[in-house]
Amino acid sequence: MELTIPKEQEKAIAKLATTPLERREAFITALARSTPAYLMHSLAEEVSRELHAPTNEIHEVLMTLAGMYTFAVSKGMKPSEFASGIVTAAKRIEPKITPINNDWVSFASFLERVLSLERTLGVTAKAAEVKLEQERVYSDARVMTDLRPIFANDPAAPPLSAVLIHNLRIAFVTENDTQEFFVALDERDLDDLIRTLQRAKAKEKTLKSFAERTGLKCLDLPPE
Repeated sequence: MELTIPKEQEKAIAKLATTPLERREAFITALARSTPAYLMHSLAEEVSRELHAPTNEIHEVLMTLAGMYTFAVSKGMKPSEFASGIVTAAKRIEPKITPINNDWVSFASFLERVLSLERTLGVTAKAAEVKLEQERVYSDARVMTDLRPIFANDPAAPPLSAVLIHNLRIAFVTENDTQEFFVALDERDLDDLIRTLQRAKAKEKTLKSFAERTGLKCLDLPPE
């Protein structure tokens, strides 16, 4: 399968290609020692601490490599096959991408070794896919509470009573954009929603405990 390098990825891959060999080795070692994470940024923070490098730079590198990893997996390509394909594609657009010392063999070996780190890079890359492979993904929510007056037949007269209405706004992300919808709730509805969410948290705790007893580690979100 002939690979091509998207223009938006050329800069990131060129940066990887020109990274000194000792820095590549240190990167692979740090990544291999790291713990898989729910978010790529969390993995970047751990790797950057060991390398004493800016987190944003490591995050950019990891996102590029994660994209390579998920593409290779989706096409059923082995790391060696994919690395060779990237090198061939990079050679076609020289000098935009030229490895340090013009050493394509070492660059291909680096890509193959990184893309073979299934338990760190692979798990973290797949975690994002598992969450995002849904028709709608939650973004944020807000509840606006209103006091709605009930007027007499004569609208000029003071209100006779009032009701409280909660308007729940939920924003969600689709494949193409961010959308939102509104739901009106009364006091009982709000209590029911809270109980439902509390039950979900209890089930989450139970499933995490069950997974740990079987030796299966659940990836946790970092604290806010």
